[in-house]
Amino acid sequence: MKLLLYFLPILLLGTCTEYVAEPYDPRLPIYSTEGRNVMGAYVNGSPLVQIDDLGDNLSSQVIEDTVYFNFGFQLRFKFVDEAIANATNPFSVLEGNEYQFNEQYQVSLDGEPAIEGKIQFVDTPANYLSGTFYFTTENSEVTNGRFDYTYFEN
Repeated sequence: MKLLLYFLPILLLGTCTEYVAEPYDPRLPIYSTEGRNVMGAYVNGSPLVQIDDLGDNLSSQVIEDTVYFNFGFQLRFKFVDEAIANATNPFSVLEGNEYQFNEQYQVSLDGEPAIEGKIQFVDTPANYLSGTFYFTTENSEVTNGRFDYTYFEN
């Protein structure tokens, strides 16, 4: 037991996420595809950044033909797509695809649904979910969105 307690702090230190700022505007994280566990965007011109040291801000849930996934507490995505919902790993199906937000592919910011916008998932090595997004809601404009998460298959 003492041996486990000795190595635990070293293990925890090794899992921390290093924030790397965008060179042109350090208020946002750099665009990356390395599983940095970070998301950033401008909301009405102000930066929204979520750094996820513990790897728990990216979550997903499948209910029938719908996949829900969240980036932290503020961004919630809802994709009504049987192929994605029935996949062993829904995130792997998203990679390399682009989706316009509409009735089938939705996003909300603090519960307010998008009127228009787009999300693009890039093809990445390993279990990374990375890409870009933008959208508008009735009261907000979200621009320059980028995300880069590591996910774990169940």
